[in-house]
Amino acid sequence: MRGVLERIGASVADLHCGVSAPLDRKAAEALANRGEKPTALHHPCSGKHTGMLAICRAMGWDIEAYEHAEHPLQIAIREYLGHATGATRMAVALDGCSVPTFGISLYAVALAFARLSAIPRIPDAMRAHPVLMSGQRRMDTTLMQVTGGRIVAKDGSEGLFALCIPEAGIGLALKISDGSTRALMPVLGEVLARYGHLSPEEHDRLRAAYPTAIPIHTGANAGELKVVI
Repeated sequence: MRGVLERIGASVADLHCGVSAPLDRKAAEALANRGEKPTALHHPCSGKHTGMLAICRAMGWDIEAYEHAEHPLQIAIREYLGHATGATRMAVALDGCSVPTFGISLYAVALAFARLSAIPRIPDAMRAHPVLMSGQRRMDTTLMQVTGGRIVAKDGSEGLFALCIPEAGIGLALKISDGSTRALMPVLGEVLARYGHLSPEEHDRLRAAYPTAIPIHTGANAGELKVVI
């Protein structure tokens, strides 16, 4: 992303997402072992913010305060989101990375992802670079890798997950009501397998990556997550 910032004439100081250690534990440990402190580039939303700066440069908008709801960028994003989701009313709140976030129904999220089927360059980019969606060992990355990009996906905060099956024109959005993520992959795997969008081998690989057993410190299992549909 530093290279993208340089290409658009911006710097790390222009990123208003805040400073955070990398989500990937190994990357965070490597940074600490080198005696380096995290910067805005390590924030999990730095890529999104870099993209926002690039749009501002392309449109000739001032990059100062690009994260504010009244900035032309955020107004354009809100208008485009309404078009993509069909939502006529959206609640607006502050996201964890300082930009506006919009409250819409799960149906609207699923519809927007289904419509990615009509914009091939987006699924193609996600297939080509699945790790860039969230990072190594993340659920959306893993699902795209396991299915060879037949399914493209993006996770979100508070137990939200959305995906698109471009060749089928299908969008799916899931939300775990308590905000936890540990039930996401078991539910996703079961739903996708039940409706024929995962092979048995792919389902097994997802279960191996995200086991449903609930272990305790002695090595025994206290229980198991079970999906009931």
